[in-house]
Amino acid sequence: MLPMIMRARGKLSYKTKIIATSPILYMPMDEIAGATAINYGTLGTAANGTYTGVTLADAAAPGGGLCPYFDSTDLLNILTDTLVANIDPELGTFAIWVKLSSPATWTDSTPRQVLMFDFDNTGKHIYINKIPDYMVRSDYTNSGDAHNFDYDPNTYNWLFLASTWSIAADEFIAYKNGTALGAALTTLVSVAGTLVTAKICNAWFGWGAHCAIWDKVLTPTEINALYTGGL
Repeated sequence: MLPMIMRARGKLSYKTKIIATSPILYMPMDEIAGATAINYGTLGTAANGTYTGVTLADAAAPGGGLCPYFDSTDLLNILTDTLVANIDPELGTFAIWVKLSSPATWTDSTPRQVLMFDFDNTGKHIYINKIPDYMVRSDYTNSGDAHNFDYDPNTYNWLFLASTWSIAADEFIAYKNGTALGAALTTLVSVAGTLVTAKICNAWFGWGAHCAIWDKVLTPTEINALYTGGL
């Protein structure tokens, strides 16, 4: 069992608040050495991730602690046999805190993936991308059937980004800083298949912290609480 992580005077730490929501994968990304990102989620250490090229413990993270810096070619690979066996392409939630290194990075022409889930290498994916012209795209796409939220991040500071998807409920919702970006997108086409790519902060140019995945749809209230808890 993972130890409870507490702050002074009995206040729950941000880590503990996230763990209490039972994510299958939760990586605070607060390591100070090594290449392993430890999973505190229910899948355990068999779902640990692997850093490539990052600068660990580079800056203060939302909710306390430190977080790594990603220098454009760096990434966190979370593809493991354990995640492949347990990820649900038809039901889930993803959330992360991110910050780009400079205003100029928002307007360059380079796609920078906060989240990359590819299934079967057949155009089926769940992404959160920084796309050109100062925009972020959250999407649930099966080949030509794309469901996208494109939005202006409107900040050079930390962003809390989240997406939820449910084929049964026929809903895909994207969130920025704890608030839904609009009504749920519907008429989804399932991306069910074998997970072949699972990367965090791929080609990112800045910082990332508190990456989490759930095998359920978190409610708007739960997502807002994760945002406000990190402030």
